[in-house]
Amino acid sequence: MNILLDLLILLLTFIYVFAAILIPVQLKKRDKITKFQARKAVHLLAGLAVLSAPFYSWPWWAVLLAGSMTILTLLSSKKSSVKQLKDLYDSIGEEAEEKVG
Repeated sequence: MNILLDLLILLLTFIYVFAAILIPVQLKKRDKITKFQARKAVHLLAGLAVLSAPFYSWPWWAVLLAGSMTILTLLSSKKSSVKQLKDLYDSIGEEAEEKVG
């Protein structure tokens, strides 16, 4: 098991996911794209992070990656106390989700 290679892949995947989230959010804030387009871009690009899973020698790294992204998603809401997560929700949140919870 090559833990350093796994950590490098994990780090690169996190960097990729955060770039895939931050770039559409910034484009939305500058009114270059719509909220709908930003949301679709985030889903399309960030979802591709799953393609890093076969490269881990220890498969639990993929679970750690997915779990941390799930927690990030749960923490980003309209009522979030973290300003960056609230801004993320305001940029790509869908009105239909607000009604559901």
